[in-house]
Amino acid sequence: MKHLLSILFLIAGLSGAAEAGIATDSLPKSREYQAISVKGRVVNQTSGKDLLRRDIFRKTDSLIFESEAGRLALIDHRKQSFIAKPDKNAPSGYRLEPLQARVSTRPGKILNYLAFRQFLEGRRLLAIGDTLTLEITDETFAMNNDSFFYMQYRWSREPEPVNKRLGSSGKLLFFDKKNLFNVDGHPIDPTETSAYTLYYYNSLAGTSTLINTFNLVFCDESTLRAEIDVIIGNFAPDVPKEQSRNAAIQYIENEYGEPVRSDLDLWLRRHWGL
Repeated sequence: MKHLLSILFLIAGLSGAAEAGIATDSLPKSREYQAISVKGRVVNQTSGKDLLRRDIFRKTDSLIFESEAGRLALIDHRKQSFIAKPDKNAPSGYRLEPLQARVSTRPGKILNYLAFRQFLEGRRLLAIGDTLTLEITDETFAMNNDSFFYMQYRWSREPEPVNKRLGSSGKLLFFDKKNLFNVDGHPIDPTETSAYTLYYYNSLAGTSTLINTFNLVFCDESTLRAEIDVIIGNFAPDVPKEQSRNAAIQYIENEYGEPVRSDLDLWLRRHWGL
């Protein structure tokens, strides 16, 4: 009976860990890496197998990248994260670059024109999913039938820039992936677009106000969640949440872009309690 109870407690513990998004498989040991994400085909020459997310391999293993654009995001037993890029001159077939810590100093709310410009300045703005929502509290940028924001970008298949009106509701401005990347009723590949510029148009005054240029990135939420699961799974339950939270944010901002912090906080709290 005592043995049976022990087994039941073990099963319950594993189930709880899975629900919390914590990996229950083996973790990297000294002289090993675990793959957080794999971009392109990467083969472990030592084992002859393709590397997949969560796979663990030895630091002495040689890797073959099918494409020069391939890359791996890795974590080691010290909870340190790296990017591995192909390097034919290296014995291992790749070179490592540590993920850089980033500190966001962006304003939390868009209160006026200058704050809006600062919010977008040089930013790789990340939408986790297919829609990004911004709250515009400045009455100067009221959104209605007569006044609205629009995005202008370059599409490699068209000589002229594409202009897309953005949706809104009250003070909320929406960047919707399906609406943005649709030309003449046909969806286009976002990777073929560039040079995003945001404008505010007032039809009564006949004026367009430049807000700023920036980069807009939409990621697949299920993929990102699986990658963060790997990172969180490398931290023991008794480790301060701030450590695993910072590791997750560091990965997201290096590999994808900078989300709206309030949205990111909600997302991390909802899935991992961070």
